[in-house]
Amino acid sequence: MDTRWRVFGANGAGKTTTFKVVTGEVDPDAGDAQVAGASVLLRRGAARRALGYCPQFDGLPSAMTGAEVLSLYARLRGVPEPSVPSAVAPLLRRLGISPIAARPAGGYSGGNRRRLSVGVALVGAPAVVLLDEPSTGMDPAARRALWDVIQEEVGGKAPQGALGRGGTAGPAGGGRTVILTSHSMEECEALCGRVAIMAAGRLACLGRVQRLKQRFGDGYTLEVRMAPAAPAAAAAAAATAGADGGGGGVEGEGPRGGSEGAAAFEARGRELLTRVRAAWPGAALAEADAASRQLLVRLPPLAGATGGGGGGGGGGALAAAFGVLEGSRGELGVADYSFSQSSLERVFLRVAAQQAQHGSPGGGGGGAGGG
Repeated sequence: MDTRWRVFGANGAGKTTTFKVVTGEVDPDAGDAQVAGASVLLRRGAARRALGYCPQFDGLPSAMTGAEVLSLYARLRGVPEPSVPSAVAPLLRRLGISPIAARPAGGYSGGNRRRLSVGVALVGAPAVVLLDEPSTGMDPAARRALWDVIQEEVGGKAPQGALGRGGTAGPAGGGRTVILTSHSMEECEALCGRVAIMAAGRLACLGRVQRLKQRFGDGYTLEVRMAPAAPAAAAAAAATAGADGGGGGVEGEGPRGGSEGAAAFEARGRELLTRVRAAWPGAALAEADAASRQLLVRLPPLAGATGGGGGGGGGGALAAAFGVLEGSRGELGVADYSFSQSSLERVFLRVAAQQAQHGSPGGGGGGAGGG
């Protein structure tokens, strides 16, 4: 098993309520949920034995030390008494709270309380782990360390001393399924192979991150840095720009001044954009800065194209655009360039907007496919 799911949505979308249904805190209005094959309605005890849960708000016993808290939950989860220290100590170390493990949890900072709460969810090796915004309040270093812990748990690479024995529900020597919510898109892309987006209490879509970008993204962004123009080339470009009417140029934000001269730089940019458009129809200049000799070009999704990402941006068009840029290195002075897809944040905003307008993203009734 190697599964990491991330559920995200706007505040009030229903993420925490969904977790409460899965844990049995709240009964569903209709239907059922199963954890490791056990119904939360009919076999709630069995379902809960297979669960580890880090709630959105910490509920730690403030008078107990961090080590005592994890030891308590290890015993509750069925870890044999002789194995409790070997289940707790490595987890404290991996979460970075060993130095404060002997202090009462009530004196922990917000970030350290979150780390301890994640430890409570993981100790004893439950088969399914629910983490509701686990990295809230953590500094960047602690957040990265937490990501490493989650990846180890999912991949079955956690130290054996951290795995429960006897009454644990986790698969021996195997990984766990981790479902988490987070407002951090970076966290999602770093951790999760699959994503579910919720809106207004409903599942708007689910699938792999790349598949969602392909279906709901808004294309690519192309960044180009131009080499300094040779004097003769700059003069020729300036003459061409003058013959064409000077600074009228391309749509979007006009170039800002620089040593090459705005007219000459604009002429090179206009010619490059014309070539890119031949490979990728609809390409539009978003920004041109003559001072840094940089161009920013928006590449829209291509209808019916597959394999390229960003809601269509086909692989053929992408390959053709690469060819254009490589072929323009000498003639137009393309120094380097990069393509980037729509961010996951833009995908989320687009899906949420479509859900608000039509009730389902892209008219698809919820789901981009598991992929």
